[in-house]
Amino acid sequence: APQFELAIAAASIAEVPADTSGLSEAQRKAIWVEVVQAEDRAMKETKNLPSPQRWDKNDELAAKYRAAVLKKHGLSKEQFFVIQREGLAKNWVFPKY
Repeated sequence: APQFELAIAAASIAEVPADTSGLSEAQRKAIWVEVVQAEDRAMKETKNLPSPQRWDKNDELAAKYRAAVLKKHGLSKEQFFVIQREGLAKNWVFPKY
């Protein structure tokens, strides 16, 4: 029984509606790339800070840059999380760092 429940849970995570946020898959992939690049930008900008400060500042900048991308596309965090899950489930390519 536990294996069956695990299979159902895994299947439901991978299921993503085709019309996520009313955007085409190409548009969702482009947003995925923009957000990953925004998060990478935050990482680059904070890489030389001392450890405790680096992680806090990285989180702050990543959230700021991610919010700018979502605002640009008129998306809520929840809508992006759906796109993010889709990207992970479908193994979308991460842009080069």
